[in-house]
Amino acid sequence: MNRQRIFYITETSLPSFSANIINSLKFCEALSEFRKIIFLLPKNEINSKKIFYQYNIRRKKIIFRSITREKITSKIKKLIFLTKIISYLKINKLSKDIVISRSILSSILLAFLNIKNVLEIHHDLTGLSKFLFRLLMLSGFKKNISFILINKNLVLDLNVANHKYIILDDASDFNNRKKNGKYMKNTCVYVGSFYKGKGFETILRISKILPKVNFHLYGDASVLKVNQKKNINKNIKIKNRVNYRHVPKILSRYLIALMPYGDKISGRSNNLEISRYISPLKMFDYLSAGNLIIASKLKPYNHVLKNNFNSFLVDNKKMVSWAAIINKIFQNPKRYRKIRIEAINTARKYSWNNRAKKFIEFSYKI
Repeated sequence: MNRQRIFYITETSLPSFSANIINSLKFCEALSEFRKIIFLLPKNEINSKKIFYQYNIRRKKIIFRSITREKITSKIKKLIFLTKIISYLKINKLSKDIVISRSILSSILLAFLNIKNVLEIHHDLTGLSKFLFRLLMLSGFKKNISFILINKNLVLDLNVANHKYIILDDASDFNNRKKNGKYMKNTCVYVGSFYKGKGFETILRISKILPKVNFHLYGDASVLKVNQKKNINKNIKIKNRVNYRHVPKILSRYLIALMPYGDKISGRSNNLEISRYISPLKMFDYLSAGNLIIASKLKPYNHVLKNNFNSFLVDNKKMVSWAAIINKIFQNPKRYRKIRIEAINTARKYSWNNRAKKFIEFSYKI
């Protein structure tokens, strides 16, 4: 059966630096090769032209629809958004159309209203979302929902093994990669957030062991505590977070890129623990750039990163091991050219185009 359009729902307003909106936009860009995309979101503060520029979207076949005039900043505003999403789809959705949602409550409510949809989930559920999800899965309405899961652990944790689902990692913006130019001497890079468990404290400790190595960190420093800022060494430079458009060019300037995750990782909400489910966007950006990745040895992404093949995987508690690998690389960078090539090959395999193709194949089964 041919599906004519894809409606994609997010609760995040634009512009935003969050990884979830980057994931949504790049996925929709890739999907637009196969279907017409209608992107449904709350208040949108920038026009389509600026969205395409800021997020480096080349295929400009996405139509943006602001469902509400305000950002979702309260439960009442979320309820208004949910109500208007349902109303919009009841009027505009045709039988052959597909609905994909990053809004958990929207997806659940649509299923209860007999509107089939695909819920994309990147972490475990909590609170009201978890309660309603369990209620849905015990009802006959569960036939109306299928899943895109970022990680195989979610199959078990959400108890959806007997339902229609596909596991799709995050992906690389391979088409926008920049060729490596001249690298900054003895400098490592980190691009991402500074939330608990993302690796800021680890980088602080490594920087003390390696005073002659520079560390450039791109992210929102406002989330750092006062005592964290006081402990920053002279060889660490915190730079402002940047539009996603500029990430490939920035990464092309560095040889080593860091992913020093802890055993427990917090998302934007500190009570949300995501270490079992991570498929980091930065990992795919690093791979695409051909950076030499040094990452914590964690199971959720060990099918992507392979030690001494396309990256270096290190115990996140052994700072001396991190320092030793950084020193080895800077002493003889040419020795690790093959690992950089394999990183790029891995990025090509995990491109947004390939992610979209897999979903389109899956969509014929739902």
